[in-house]
Amino acid sequence: MSGWSTEFALVGTGGEPVDLWRTIMSHGVVDLPPMRIDEERRALEATLALARGRPRTVEIAAGRPGYGLVSARGPEPSSAEAAELLAATRHVLRLNEDLSEFYAVAAADSALAWAATGAGRMVRSQTVFEEVVKTICTQRGTDPGSRRRPSPDRKSRFYSDASYTASGSTFREALTRPA
Repeated sequence: MSGWSTEFALVGTGGEPVDLWRTIMSHGVVDLPPMRIDEERRALEATLALARGRPRTVEIAAGRPGYGLVSARGPEPSSAEAAELLAATRHVLRLNEDLSEFYAVAAADSALAWAATGAGRMVRSQTVFEEVVKTICTQRGTDPGSRRRPSPDRKSRFYSDASYTASGSTFREALTRPA
């Protein structure tokens, strides 16, 4: 990708390490537009909205050790646009999330210690709207099996909507009830 590029430290706000490739490959919706994973180049392409101006397509890949590299297509962005692209990149990669507590717990558990080397971060969309659209688009609403849910009592294999109605709540209410 030609044009503007800049490096950013692969570290969370709590000082925790970030494994960029594990983050990029964190879950399947990352590969839905306006994002695309290039497995051959080990990079994430994303189209990011700017407060002013047209959206810009960026590529996020590894830079020198301990750093990521974000590159923008097209003309060089202004300094304000460059700062906004970098902030949006950090947001999408969740670098502004402090996962140091998670890493401390993981490091103390021999079965999870591998995660303390930078795993556990998940790519997110730039906006909540994009997340909702991706969630809706990945639901198997036409598949009859998608309405069946595992039963917590394990006596019956699946819930039915009737079991929620009998208990006085709907499936939607059960999902939105605070934990």
